[in-house]
Amino acid sequence: MEPDVEIAHREQILATVDVSHFAAYQIASVLGCSSRSVKAMRSNIRAFGTPRAPLTASVGRPRTKTSVTPDASKEVLLGKPDLQLDDLAAFLQDNFEVEILISTISRTLKAQW
Repeated sequence: MEPDVEIAHREQILATVDVSHFAAYQIASVLGCSSRSVKAMRSNIRAFGTPRAPLTASVGRPRTKTSVTPDASKEVLLGKPDLQLDDLAAFLQDNFEVEILISTISRTLKAQW
């Protein structure tokens, strides 16, 4: 995989008055990048108005715990140190309306204690 094309090269492509008169391989040879990069930048310019696509939201499963959850878990466990993980999950469900897996609670407690 080739390195990312420098910002200056992207700006050169944007500054070119009419890029459609030139083939991708011609622009690539002038800029010192691949024709595939030029094609991708052309597509991004058409779609987004800039040579680089906008950043998307984070990939993966959404987080289930909130910033309040670890603190609340600690407070509950300080008051009731013999509380089971499933009881703690039920407490968090009842009070914060957040369903958290027992494995997530265990991993969070291990990281904080």
